[in-house]
Amino acid sequence: MRPIEYIRRAFYKGLVNYLVAPVCAAPAEAAPVRRPRHDLRSLLQPGDVILVAGNTRFSSLVCRLTQSEWSHVAIYVGPGHHPEASHCIVEADVEAGVRMITLEGLADHDIQVVRASRLPETSRQELIDYLLARVGLSYDLNHVIALARLVLFAPSPLGRWLSPRRMRRADPTRAVCSTLVAHALFTAGVSVGAAPLVAARLQHAAKEPQADLRAALDYLVPGDFEQLPEFVSVFNSRKEV
Repeated sequence: MRPIEYIRRAFYKGLVNYLVAPVCAAPAEAAPVRRPRHDLRSLLQPGDVILVAGNTRFSSLVCRLTQSEWSHVAIYVGPGHHPEASHCIVEADVEAGVRMITLEGLADHDIQVVRASRLPETSRQELIDYLLARVGLSYDLNHVIALARLVLFAPSPLGRWLSPRRMRRADPTRAVCSTLVAHALFTAGVSVGAAPLVAARLQHAAKEPQADLRAALDYLVPGDFEQLPEFVSVFNSRKEV
């Protein structure tokens, strides 16, 4: 291994270890989980998007940059796709990469479930196949860093110099939580890239035509799924029934 590659990997590993460390919020700052989840499993459908409020340095950074209470996004695929039946959610984790997790693994986090109102029933299996084929991919932290520069600096006068002049597309051999979910839904026929907020971000970052919806998917962040017109909220642990 070349010295520069060794240094790069060591830096990457150190950065990830720093980012995944938990942040201990003061009791007054922590949002209580108010809504019971005993009926959540029966409510979920394959293709449901799960927004997560994490408790790590990385989660806190994402929330600050995107001005959202949601730092992570995953997608429900249902049981029967993993040796252990309880593993029913696919996510791209900054440390572990693309993996399947259990619903119980989110028990300590506030979550919101949003559902694509126009997801064709016949396309659900196509969505699931897309996600399962990507289990095992590494996390694309370089893309997250570039996206953070875009979100942070594009709206400011400094954006002309500090935001990416032409942001590279996400690495197809790696994944980011929001782009993984967006591309899976797009494959299943949900036009998540058509929303005005995504089109505006795409135009600034890549100077590409608004009609290129697939390109727009690389510029989504977790909180966007709460605002996209294609989605309706079906569960929010921070809100009473």
